[in-house]
Amino acid sequence: RRVLFRSAGTTGIPFYEYIFSSARTTIDTALISGISTALSMFLNELDEEKLGFEHMERAGVSITSHKGDLSTMMVISDAPLPPIILEQLELGHKAVESKFSKQMMIPDRMMSWKVCK
Repeated sequence: RRVLFRSAGTTGIPFYEYIFSSARTTIDTALISGISTALSMFLNELDEEKLGFEHMERAGVSITSHKGDLSTMMVISDAPLPPIILEQLELGHKAVESKFSKQMMIPDRMMSWKVCK
């Protein structure tokens, strides 16, 4: 349904979103980002923070997040993502962090990202 990037750390500020379908477009990006940040922080209290995938599912909605060094990429979908898609998401996330690392390290710049198509 959508892909969302948010800043790493405790702020979890969303700074990019792409919607693939018109279904459920009323999802609040800031709310999803906040919930994901809160859940990640809670899990970090139980165990040390780890980079990689986290997954949650409820009421026919699947949220998969990949934590990188500078950001977290979240994918909201109707079903859990298969391993081949997870591999591609991880590679894509690393490429985005590499290309936009300067913008991601300065929060004011994150809001002025230019979407590349």
